[in-house]
Amino acid sequence: MPILATISRNRGHNRCDVITVYGIPNCDKVRAARTWLTDQGFAHRFHDFRADGLERNRLAGWIERLGLETLINRRSTTWRQLSPAAREIENED
Repeated sequence: MPILATISRNRGHNRCDVITVYGIPNCDKVRAARTWLTDQGFAHRFHDFRADGLERNRLAGWIERLGLETLINRRSTTWRQLSPAAREIENED
């Protein structure tokens, strides 16, 4: 799964105020991204999908821009634990 992030820009400036990293805390790639951001001195915050949820319109925007297949990590432990029926993904509202 790609690391999903949004960047809040300071009005009238071309610099990044805060990067929001979306993911789950036990994901190795998310941990690596957060560590790298910290090591590079980038201000960032973490949005935990499981604890914080996700707004339907934000998810719909990501699906529209990136495509559903890009957003699904079929190699994850969570995916492998799903039943075959649950793996059948449809584009529903």
